[in-house]
Amino acid sequence: MSPHPPLSLWLVPAPADHAWLQARIDALAARHGAPRFEPHITLHVAPTPAGADLGALLQAATTLYGPLSLEALPTGHGPDRFKCLFLPFAAAALRPLHQALQAALPGDYAFAPHLSLLYQTLDAPSRASLARAESCAGRMIRFDHLAAVRPRPGAADWADVAGWQVVLRQPLTGTDPRPDVLE
Repeated sequence: MSPHPPLSLWLVPAPADHAWLQARIDALAARHGAPRFEPHITLHVAPTPAGADLGALLQAATTLYGPLSLEALPTGHGPDRFKCLFLPFAAAALRPLHQALQAALPGDYAFAPHLSLLYQTLDAPSRASLARAESCAGRMIRFDHLAAVRPRPGAADWADVAGWQVVLRQPLTGTDPRPDVLE
């Protein structure tokens, strides 16, 4: 276990898509007694080394990559609370950004790009029904910034969703939208 606080690096949707997704997440949370959270794709999770310049780390990544428009694959579901209902995305489109972040903050995060819509534990028939009702396959979603998130001081751990704290946001300002992998 690392003595340094964990850090989660998120790819966050642009304002219009953010608002649309936040409304869906909030409605699902209200209907299912689940926590609300900001729409995001987790790119990497790692311990933060003592003295790390988080601003410089994010700026280095965000100046290489421009905003991305990604196509949602068929809505998925599973028994894991944090992947109860989610929008998967092709890993190839995000792998270079994930690798850049992983090189800057070494860690063993299992990269499987998805945007969760509901954090809850539901039975398989309920999840499957929700996945059909919340179909987003083929929808293009624009992502335009990164966020660094960690548990607030005093929060139990990552399971305490209400205890998540965004500590830094950085816009994607680069000119490489990765057109070779977005198809």
